[in-house]
Amino acid sequence: MFDCIMNYYCLKMNKILLLSFLFLCMTIGVKADGLSFFKGKYDKALQEAKVSGKPVLLYFRVKGTEPCGYFEKEVLANDTVGEVYNARFVNVLVEADKKNQELLSAYGVREAPLVIWLNAEGKEVYRMVGDIPVSVMEHAGQVMLGKKPSLEDLLAAVKKSDYSLEAMQTMLSEGLAFLPILGEKAINYWTGEIKAVYQRYLDDKSFEEMVNEKDFRILTCYEDEAKLYDPVFEFILENYDAFKEIVPEKDVADYLINRNLEVIGRLTYAGNEAYTEAVERIGGDLSKAYALMESVVGMDTVIRYQADADFWLHGKKDLDAYVDVKNEYFKVLGGKLKWQDLYSAVNDLKKAAQGKFTEKALEVCLAWVDVVDAQKDIEPSVRLWAQMTKGDCLQGAGDLSNAKACYNQAYMIAMQLKNQEVQEFLKQKIAALEQAANH
Repeated sequence: MFDCIMNYYCLKMNKILLLSFLFLCMTIGVKADGLSFFKGKYDKALQEAKVSGKPVLLYFRVKGTEPCGYFEKEVLANDTVGEVYNARFVNVLVEADKKNQELLSAYGVREAPLVIWLNAEGKEVYRMVGDIPVSVMEHAGQVMLGKKPSLEDLLAAVKKSDYSLEAMQTMLSEGLAFLPILGEKAINYWTGEIKAVYQRYLDDKSFEEMVNEKDFRILTCYEDEAKLYDPVFEFILENYDAFKEIVPEKDVADYLINRNLEVIGRLTYAGNEAYTEAVERIGGDLSKAYALMESVVGMDTVIRYQADADFWLHGKKDLDAYVDVKNEYFKVLGGKLKWQDLYSAVNDLKKAAQGKFTEKALEVCLAWVDVVDAQKDIEPSVRLWAQMTKGDCLQGAGDLSNAKACYNQAYMIAMQLKNQEVQEFLKQKIAALEQAANH
């Protein structure tokens, strides 16, 4: 399956989970500066849509939350959004409260902000949750109104043209705008359809004809998982200078860097030593792209050490080799080493070890934690992390007495932070250790 289709340019979905006890009711008389909402109950809104033949826009929100507030201010208050929707849609605002669970369940609402587009008969056509751009709102509205082609229209045009290059390019290019608004069932279906058109497009069109903006977007957004020496990757790298005159150089570099890092990640986690070939390219034929990234010791050095560490930790499950690589990297950093580097290394090691440390790895891990804890400028929450982490490591090593001491220290910090949830958690940990010691 296309990773890009599921991620839509790695579009960030800044979502907030709805609490299970929150339910919905219809708010009457609510109006945003750009988008105007129906003054009436949900059922009446659907009746109005059916009678008038207008599609419906449903907006689910959790009032007072930052993501919803941002969406209303930056998107719904936009005048162009109002122009698309106000006269041609029945716009319905639904608040999250304790009054009506039925509507929540009916639409499977779990996150907000959530927008669902319905046709005049009340059937769901599109949905999107989270960070919804103005461009997506406008495009979806125009498609619902028949002013822009749907994916069905685009595919029909491709078939009617007997899969002409122009029609396939149009479908693949314009199809990108649909990716964030397709539901789960629709995305599964359209993944197959789009993949088939994309593959035929690659088969029928030579790379030499693809040095243009539309094809750059198509090539960089419809690929399968990254692999060493992929033909599309090599083509874009070979034409780096030509593409950077057509699209922003950062876009070209970001594509090459992200794909290269994906290759490195896949190979290191699989324990495949071929990852070193991808690493070596950073200072070689990919140097133009990586030159746009800043690093205190050089990106090739940073990534090489991180790749080596991942290879030993995740690919080979060798904790001792991992800590050796990390300590070597920390020496290279010298005075540029930050406590966050140690913090990250400890978390990676602890997660991979799952409580089963080697003697050497445990010693190094505790030393790293002590260095973090010795910093003068860290927040109390980091000190809490340090004591809890030491407790977990010591408990995993069977040193229950010192583990208990760390948990007690962590409990005191949690009291200072007034974090009752962590306090309760630590009380249970301490009680379990005492019970184990008595047996």
